[in-house]
Amino acid sequence: MSNARDIADAGHQLAAYGCYSGTTLHQGFNVSSTIDGTSGNRIINFENDLEDSNYVVVTGSEMGGNNTNNTYERVIIIDEGSFEMETIRDAAFNDTNRQYFAVFR
Repeated sequence: MSNARDIADAGHQLAAYGCYSGTTLHQGFNVSSTIDGTSGNRIINFENDLEDSNYVVVTGSEMGGNNTNNTYERVIIIDEGSFEMETIRDAAFNDTNRQYFAVFR
């Protein structure tokens, strides 16, 4: 699958998306809440559970300022009703200014 048309033709759909900072969800679709865990940890709860846990999560973050450190996100737990993600910067768990995610099924 090389483009959006191929993905749509294969039956894959956007199942949820969101943008949050701290404990505030700024925009979202099919997101009932976010839970701020330990530093750099977040649980995203779906408003309507997905059919199963066979989905893809795409993430991104905004650190702000002149941050040139290595930062990445990883999804560590996926189930029908939620997923859990972590943000790591310079080998330590860190919260970000904003976190973005999209879930495709």
